[in-house]
Amino acid sequence: MKIWLNDNIYSPVMASDLLALVGELTLSNQAIAIAISGEIIPRKQWKYTLLSDGIKVAVFQAIAGG
Repeated sequence: MKIWLNDNIYSPVMASDLLALVGELTLSNQAIAIAISGEIIPRKQWKYTLLSDGIKVAVFQAIAGG
């Protein structure tokens, strides 16, 4: 399977859902937001949101500031 991850093609090794993808990418899930095709996916839905071939995933890092 190949997905679009932040406008780059990525082939998940073992991840089949967003939560597993966060773990595979070794990201801290406390400081990120994830969107699929431009729609933010609530954190509590990550493990229920399955990846599929060609899906467009965007991962955003939280930035502190004012």
